[in-house]
Amino acid sequence: MKELYEELMKNREMATVVMEDVPHKLRAGMEGHVRAAQSKSKELEERYRNTVAQKSVIISITGKYGEEFAKIAKEKFKTLSIDFLKVIDDIGDSIIKRGGQDIYTSKEHLMTMDELNKIKMKYQILQLPVFQAKFDGVGPNTSIKQGLLTQFTEQYGGSLYSAITYGEIGFEALDVGFKGNRLPVVVYNCITDIDSTILPKPAVTLKIQKKPTIESVKDTLINVRDQINSNKTTQE
Repeated sequence: MKELYEELMKNREMATVVMEDVPHKLRAGMEGHVRAAQSKSKELEERYRNTVAQKSVIISITGKYGEEFAKIAKEKFKTLSIDFLKVIDDIGDSIIKRGGQDIYTSKEHLMTMDELNKIKMKYQILQLPVFQAKFDGVGPNTSIKQGLLTQFTEQYGGSLYSAITYGEIGFEALDVGFKGNRLPVVVYNCITDIDSTILPKPAVTLKIQKKPTIESVKDTLINVRDQINSNKTTQE
């Protein structure tokens, strides 16, 4: 990971060279180097994101205080914390901004199909079954986000949520400059099983029903680390 990350940073630096800052007689040659670095950077970013997601140690979180636990883990102990249902908020908020109403109707369904196409491009999701116009379980006054939750869960199970989480791990790891061998990732709001064909199988699943404190989160993360290390030693 370290070598891959450093190669990516080196290419990114070259890719952002401003031609106006380069002596005129050297520009022709430098332009070629910059174009090559820009192309290489895209390739390296994809490799980095895929590699880091596959190296992640997933801590699956459910329960009333799961999100609060994840927030403390991120702010105080530098774990990545990813909302398993992030796509619900992203698409719901986007539809409202685009003029949709906060009720899941056929109009909002069509807008959702458009938003899913954008999601596929952003997260490089190669295959996604067509989003069907199924309104079972969606009443006439169902909010847009509740409608999305019902529809996505019924039609995709945990696959769509897992694909978005996979992509977010890569983006966030790159933002924080992760270069290690194992990356702890707290995934909260896990209302369905994580799709193990997309993400690594969770190393541990926790149900957080008591309000967490910094100390309780620390103790839990230490216990998780010890459990993971113990399992790794046993396997070896």
